[in-house]
Amino acid sequence: ATGEGKKAAIAQGVEEARGSWVILTDADARCGPGRVRGIMAAQAEHGWDLILGPVETRAGRGFLQSVQADEQAALLGVAAGTALQGHAVLANGANLAFRKAAFLEVGGYAGDGWAGGDDLFLLKRMRKAGLRIGYLLDKAVLVAVDAEPSIRGFGQQRLRWAGKMRGVSGPGAWLGAAGMALPWFILAVSCSVTLDGLMAYRPMAVVLLLSAAWLLWLLPVVSLAGAVRRFLHAAGSGVRMRLAGPSTAVSLVLFSVYAPVIAVLSLFVRPRWKGRRI
Repeated sequence: ATGEGKKAAIAQGVEEARGSWVILTDADARCGPGRVRGIMAAQAEHGWDLILGPVETRAGRGFLQSVQADEQAALLGVAAGTALQGHAVLANGANLAFRKAAFLEVGGYAGDGWAGGDDLFLLKRMRKAGLRIGYLLDKAVLVAVDAEPSIRGFGQQRLRWAGKMRGVSGPGAWLGAAGMALPWFILAVSCSVTLDGLMAYRPMAVVLLLSAAWLLWLLPVVSLAGAVRRFLHAAGSGVRMRLAGPSTAVSLVLFSVYAPVIAVLSLFVRPRWKGRRI
């Protein structure tokens, strides 16, 4: 590309593309031979302008990679679920396809000064323009990437991702913020309960209410990640199903700790990506 950065490369590729559709992935991503055929069949059937696809984060044997796989399985479920309900809020540039005319109609990335976030900003523009957005939850179009092997890489990647969440707006952004705040609110309420205060009221009722609050926070995410794991397992990936529930629960607790910290840090820290500050 003659310009600098991923967005400039994509924009130039779109301008020079001879076909009517552009399919994106990342250099470190892997997919099967039927991906392009599956995407084109879906757009012919549904008439979508933007197609979002599933991306699996594959873990090695380390705990850090396992946490990333659980985290991304849950986010994949959120991306697929919201899109299939007609309210897409998340996209992954490693598995994305769009109609060339639709990209040009919304102005591509014109006026967007951020180095990252090509996927979310494009989703936001197409959604605002009222274009047709679909999610293709099909094992034939699945793309896989490897989890970050180091703490440093893990932190840099999440700072970058937190920065591009500027592309999420509306109810989706507020729901995401509420989701991060919920466990801390439940924790604050739980810690405010003293033994004397508990015994002064109905102790069993209070304990049951607090337990129910924690379970209502935990179980939907574990269930969602479990459904995604079953999809990935059926797609022939090497995802491990044994002890998936406890693993996801541990990862969710850790996510609830580091996600707010990273969200705040992203307001002040601009990580390096591909040799550039974003």
